[in-house]
This record gives sequence, C-alpha cells and structure tokens, in this order.
Amino acid sequence: MKERSPIFYDAERVRWRRTRRVMEISGALLTLLLVYFFFNIAGSVDLPAALLPGAKSSYRAVKVKAKPVKNVPLREGRQLRAAFYVSYDANSLATLKKHYKDLDLVVAEELHAVTADGGLTIVDYERYQTVKASAEEAFSIIREDRLHQWLRTANVEIPIMGMLNNYDGQTWRIPEMAQMLADPKARARLVRDTVQYAIEAREVGVVVDFEEVPQPSEKHLQEFIAELAPALHAVGLKIMISLPAQDDTFDYGYYGKQCDAVMMMNYDQHWTTSVPGPIASQDWFMDNLQELLQVVPAQKIVVGIANYGYDWPEPNKQSHPAAKDLSVQEALLHAYESEAQVELDPASLNPHYSYSDDSDLVHQVWFLDAVTAYNQMRAAERLGVQGTALWRLGSSDSSIWKIWDATRPDDAIREKLKDVPPGPDLILEGNGDIWKIADKPKRGVRSYTYEAKTDLFTAETYDSYPLSYEIDQLGAAQKKIAISFDDGPDPRWTPKILDVLRQKQAPAAFFVIGEEAAKSPGLLKREYAEGHSIGNHTYTHPAMEETSPTQLRWELNITQRLIESTLGVKSILFRPPYSSGRKSIRTTGGNHTASKFQRRTSLMR
Repeated sequence: MKERSPIFYDAERVRWRRTRRVMEISGALLTLLLVYFFFNIAGSVDLPAALLPGAKSSYRAVKVKAKPVKNVPLREGRQLRAAFYVSYDANSLATLKKHYKDLDLVVAEELHAVTADGGLTIVDYERYQTVKASAEEAFSIIREDRLHQWLRTANVEIPIMGMLNNYDGQTWRIPEMAQMLADPKARARLVRDTVQYAIEAREVGVVVDFEEVPQPSEKHLQEFIAELAPALHAVGLKIMISLPAQDDTFDYGYYGKQCDAVMMMNYDQHWTTSVPGPIASQDWFMDNLQELLQVVPAQKIVVGIANYGYDWPEPNKQSHPAAKDLSVQEALLHAYESEAQVELDPASLNPHYSYSDDSDLVHQVWFLDAVTAYNQMRAAERLGVQGTALWRLGSSDSSIWKIWDATRPDDAIREKLKDVPPGPDLILEGNGDIWKIADKPKRGVRSYTYEAKTDLFTAETYDSYPLSYEIDQLGAAQKKIAISFDDGPDPRWTPKILDVLRQKQAPAAFFVIGEEAAKSPGLLKREYAEGHSIGNHTYTHPAMEETSPTQLRWELNITQRLIESTLGVKSILFRPPYSSGRKSIRTTGGNHTASKFQRRTSLMR
C-alpha cells in the first residue's frame, strides 16, 4: 500500500510563502503605525488659540538731545568673572541656568542683618515672609529655595558667596543696621552666625553689602569687617565688600587691606531720584577706577559692571517723579513700542532714547547693555584688576554672554554682538488669569562702530529689537469668578463635586492629569458631558523647574491625545503643575511682579 503524505503537507511550501508575506506586510504596517504614533506624541500639540485683537502701545518716540571649601577657581589666562543672583526675580535663575558655565563665582543674595541685635534674617520670597534664624535654621531654609534645588537636581557645582545686606525684602533697614554696627555684642553675634552659615552651606565666603551706611557708622563698619574677616579666614573662607563708587563715606584703603577684594559697584552716576543722565559714562567709569587704584591694589579690585536701565518721567511743577528701573529687555521693548531709535551718546558712550507715553508725558531712558559692558570690561582688564562682577543676572542684555567670557576678543568675537537674543522677560497685554501666546520670541539685530585704537565701541544702533513671548491675558471680569479643579479625575471626590455643580448649575474647568484620566475615562466623559471645560495638567504632574522641554512636550502631547481620543475634542487650556510658585514677569506697562505659574491658565497654539 502506498504511503500517504500528511494531509497538510505542502511540498512546494506555497502556504509558507503566503504566510511569510502576510507577516512581513503586517510587520511593516505595525511599524508604520508605531512611527506615526510616536511622531504624533513627539510633535507639537495643536492647541487652537482664542482670537482677540492685539493692543498696540500708545508710546511715541521723542527726539531730544541727549565645610572646608575650595577657593574660587580661575581658568588660565583670564580674570574672575562673577555675577549677582537675586531670589526675588525668576529671570535671575533662568539666566543662571543658561550661562553658569560662563561664570567663576555667583554672589547670591541670602543673608540679611535687619535687626539691632545682630540676628541673622532670611527673606523667604516663596512664602513672602522674613524669618529670624540661627545659622543652621537659615541654611535649612535656603537649601530648599529654587536656586539650591536646581543645583542639586542638575548636579551643578559652582562657587557661591552669600551676600549679607541690610534689606528685609521691602526696605533697607538703615537705623537697625547702624544700631547693630555700634553694638559689639550684636556684631559678635552676626559674625558668629555668618561664619557658621558659610561653613554649613559649603560656600567659598561672604560678600558684605550694607547700603546707605551713615557717616558716623562707617567706623563701626570698619570694626565689623575687622572682626568678620579673620573669623572667615580662620576657616579658609574669603570676604569681599561691596562699596559704591565715589563715596567719601568709606575708607576704601582700609577695606582693601582687610578683605580679599573690594567690589566697587562702578555705576549709578545718575540714579532714580537724580536728573536723567548716563548710568556709567566711560570717562566717569575710568576715573573711579584710577582713583581706587591709588589706595587698593589692582589684584584686590573686582569691578561691578551694570546692565539695566532707568526711565525718568519729565518732572512737573508739583512733583519730580523718581525713575523706574528697567531690565535691558524692558528698555528695548519700550523703544520698540514707541518706535524710538536708541543712540549711543558720543560723550558718555551710554545708550539712550526718549519717548512720549499715552498721557503725552515725555520720558528719558538711559541704560547699559552688552556694548557698554565690553567697553568697561576691556578698560578694567587693561588696568589689571582681579575681575568683574555683573549686576545682575536676570536684568542684563542677553547678548552680553557672547563677550563676557571672552579672553582677548577679536573681530570675530565682536561680530557676535550683532545678534541680540530676546531676554527672559514676558510681554503681557490685558488682564486676566488666562494666557494666550500671541507671538513667539524674535531676535534683534545691532549695528556698531568699533575703534581699534582705543578698543571701544563708539556708536551702536538697533536695526531690529529683540522681543520675548507676547502673551494676551484674558478673562478679567468684575463680579465674576471662575471655578476650577486640578489633579483629577478622582474616583472618590470628583463625583461628589460634579453632583454639587449640577445641583447649583455652576460650570467649572477640570484640569486633568493624564494618568488619572486614563484610569477613570468615565469620569472624564461625565465632566465634559455635563458642560464643564477640560484642561491639560500634564500626564504625570512633574515639577516644571525640573522638567526638560522634551519631557514637557511628551507630557502635554500624551494627555492631549488621551483627551482627544476619549472625548473627540481637543483642549485649548493648560495649567502647569504646582502652580502656586512665585515668578517674576514683566508687563509692557513696566515692572510688575506676579506669579507666572500662580493659577495661570494658558491658551497655547
């Protein structure tokens, strides 16, 4: 009997070829689907923005005449590059994050002497309070501020000197400072706690910055420095003192002998309550340095380089209004809005312009930018000083970093100043807690004249101005409130909340976390079905300060896709997690401190 083959035996392997082809096609389709999926997740979310007419500024240009710690490391062949950091301006940290590699030293505002008994005080800008504390308590508070959290999270090591001043977060405590300096016991207490704090914080030293010291108190300030300096030196720490330029109150030579460096703040030739004028003209800047060099060795001088502006309103018969301080970005924004042309005053080599506001009041604006910083830094370097310190992070010209760390700059380095990136400030229009991003940042363009013989820029113009994010603030309405809820949907509480809202016929907005919405899609559908707005609150609720742009994009996009796939609609609302943190922002009307993430809702496109 002939042996039979298995029923499903395929000698020609026809079925295998067909099966393999089907598997290959299926694999290719699956790969394409996965690529499409990840492309959509990684791509920008299409969040349609509300349409509102933009408000144009009414400013008009006016033409007028015009524990053991290391020493501060220095890279070979260059001078010290330091910068001042302040906790009350979020732009200060934003700038530091971008440019810390250009710095040898950060002088951080941390310690305050505002009581007559010499107690150490901490200004907690996060909670809007001042705290009198021991050295250990002070460090436990400061180590949790945004600066130190970022340093730990990003694993950044940079030498820090804590600044000790007499500012309580609102006013300069001059009488209390004078009483403290005159009291030996109070001075001893402050010396002890300051040194102990620097040790606990593992900082490289302390910068003393007592402002508006009365003439009779100067001798007591000398006594305080004579006590603090050896106490710091005994534990291997440094001391610097910040002093104004051209002030007969101070014995500069004495402080040069006691301290590791005298920081001469070589600016404010004209100030907020003076008549308008240059903030630090080049000749004035040089005269101050030459005078200081007569009593303090060059290697003990650190020169303060300013980058900010003043806006002086025109005085009238009734009053002489004080100038308003501006960041460089604000100064350039006002010039842009008023269509004014910035000019470099040939006598002072400081930029300035004038404009008329919506009340026809003429303003004069003088400021210092990257061009003035170049001129001043090169002049100081030629005199052999120890280094320079920028006042301050957050208010400076963003293009300053192109030349800040340059050693013996050439034409190629100077050429970089033609590009002016926008600053970290935001341009806010209107009122309300809903933000619509109306325009994205734009870079500016600068032209200049450089004189090789003197190594000075002698002219500059802005062919176009740098502009930051422009944001329309919406939603302000009198006698109306908006109800919103974060972090759900929650199986326990969200149903109860929805029941109350339905009973009271009150609409609300629910900012959902993607993870929670994925667990409770029914609740998400009910929120939307009952007429409430749905907003994006990221997928895992990360801390924004510790989140990379790539992770944030994924967080937003995954949550947006989840909302879209569950409800069939896209959300136009976004609220950042942990949105009660204090931030500093700018409005086109001037200096305005508010909360960037303080219950802000953004409409993004």
